[in-house]
Amino acid sequence: MTIFKDYTGSAMLNNALQTIEALTNQHISTVDADTLLKLFRNPYSDGLHTLIRLNKRLKSYTMLFSKNGPLFNDKEFGEAIYNQLISGILENVEGEGPYTCELSGLKFKTTFDAFYEQTLRKVGYPVSKINGKDKTVNRCWFPLLGGLGSDAQALPQAKYALTVHPICLAIMQFLPLSAVLYKGGILLVDSSNYELSRILIAKYAAHIKDKIGTVSANAVVDNVKDFSKGNYILDILDIVAFKEQADKTTAINLWSFTNSGTGASCEIDRIPNQLIVKLLKLYRNPSLRPTLEGILKNPKIQSDFLECLEGNIDFYGLYPNKNSDGVSIRFYEEYQRLVGNEDKLEYAKYIAHLLGKGEWSKAQYKFLEKSDAPNSDYALYKSMVFESMVGAASRKEWHWAHHISVLNNPERIPVDGTISRMYRMVHFYYLTLSADDDVTMPPVPDIASSPIGQSINLFFHLMGEDKRSYSSRWLGTRYQEGNPLPLLIRESSRLYEFETVYSLLFDSENRQNAYGLRDILRIYLNYYRNEPTPRLVFQPTELLPKPSVEQSYYIKNFRQFVDEYIHYYRDGRNKGRLDEEKFRQHVLVPMRRESFQIAQWIDSVSESMTELEKELEQPFAPSIPPEKLLYDYMGKYNPSFTRFAIEYLLNQFYHQSLLSLTTV
Repeated sequence: MTIFKDYTGSAMLNNALQTIEALTNQHISTVDADTLLKLFRNPYSDGLHTLIRLNKRLKSYTMLFSKNGPLFNDKEFGEAIYNQLISGILENVEGEGPYTCELSGLKFKTTFDAFYEQTLRKVGYPVSKINGKDKTVNRCWFPLLGGLGSDAQALPQAKYALTVHPICLAIMQFLPLSAVLYKGGILLVDSSNYELSRILIAKYAAHIKDKIGTVSANAVVDNVKDFSKGNYILDILDIVAFKEQADKTTAINLWSFTNSGTGASCEIDRIPNQLIVKLLKLYRNPSLRPTLEGILKNPKIQSDFLECLEGNIDFYGLYPNKNSDGVSIRFYEEYQRLVGNEDKLEYAKYIAHLLGKGEWSKAQYKFLEKSDAPNSDYALYKSMVFESMVGAASRKEWHWAHHISVLNNPERIPVDGTISRMYRMVHFYYLTLSADDDVTMPPVPDIASSPIGQSINLFFHLMGEDKRSYSSRWLGTRYQEGNPLPLLIRESSRLYEFETVYSLLFDSENRQNAYGLRDILRIYLNYYRNEPTPRLVFQPTELLPKPSVEQSYYIKNFRQFVDEYIHYYRDGRNKGRLDEEKFRQHVLVPMRRESFQIAQWIDSVSESMTELEKELEQPFAPSIPPEKLLYDYMGKYNPSFTRFAIEYLLNQFYHQSLLSLTTV
């Protein structure tokens, strides 16, 4: 009778079934009990071997089943018990009964321990010792399977042993004939693509057979341990790439387990279908396959390569170093496309082209020839890349929208000006491109409909409105010393709300961050270095980030204080009248001086407001204490921000007052 119609839900049992398929050259659905019995007695159909003798010689057997079974733990009766037990099960296969196997779903009525007891009696085992003999299903018969007969194998809360059809335990005895090593343990192939795992198991069964043929008849057969993860993956790719199952979803788990001694363990490496699809893109290309094979056969880098490819991360092994010339441009670009960096390739190549056009000193040229230049001196490499971009901008060969597109975090506001993730890619092209390679400037992207685009265009608008024309400060090498806050106070205060511009320069911890903005402004102004800076219209701001609840409450304190101060200045000191020019000269102009001290000013005006309240018996005293202005919502003493906020809001009031006069 045939036993299995198809594979089971147990990967370990399936590997044993596929080993039998490899030995018989039959599908498991056609393998009957008689075939299994013949295979047990003559697995290679050559009359030279029996499964008992092979399992005694194969080192993999004890890694699978330990040394506690009869084959290794009973010199007097061991082989007889093993032979009789497996033969008895194969000669009496059952398909009906009250028990259901938890591994295969097969029905049966005679349990393994019943077969075991019958076996002991048939081989003449001492009757007085039969009851004390452990006859349960355990890891001596099925790897990693706990049993109630041993404290070391059963979980403390276990109440009953697993129900397993005896035929499954007999079939498992064939697994050593395809067992190869992986990471120091036995490899188990677990795949959703059964055809793939069947072909792999057949290949490993052939390895074992060849290994057996290279040693004498009674010699121990060492494990096949010549392969690493990369080799096994190459086996998978070779099978999947050029066969009909190439279009199937193929996920595979590579188990590495050992069942021997007290160190029984299992580790599983999951190789998802998505990773296999990526690898196939490289493997199917004849010009890229040798490089892929070289990487996967290199135990020092294969795991990192696979981890990076699966995680869509740039891989260090692609790049030139002291020991390697790196990969070809074709392999490099295909890898970057697979990990989602295709849009960066054009920019990296172009920036490398700009770097090559730079006029550098001999020392700088020598530095650029180093394979690890971006890492060996990050600051120098960063400055050289940026200066090459600035020079290109002055020649209309680099646009500020290009610059935004290569930022590490182009969605972040305040602008994060770092482009360090591009450096390694840029330097790869710098070292590999030739003078004959055609490199063109990427199309200028449209950034106006993005938050960062609105952020930058707002500053461009202010720069065009700035009558003082301090733009020259942003053109030179000391551009990072430029402070954008005076520009905001002068121009933005008459055009935009404080909340709008607040998040453009201050982060969630209320720290000013203008480095990225200054980078982009320098590119922008150099782009128009030889022509007037464009005058932009009022810019949309609906995509810009809004202040958080904590920030809004903090800003509310400033608005309240400024409103109370204006009420004091206009309605108290000036009897309800406001001379805008005197307000500008006496309040706003002094604030612009570098020597201005905001803390003393707050204390002084608070005191004056309180005194006026007492004098006129009207509400002029401030309701906001100075510490709520000078200490931000993070609890930090932050007088520079306090000065900026108060000055901005007072200037906003001034501009609105002038507008009211003009309207009237």
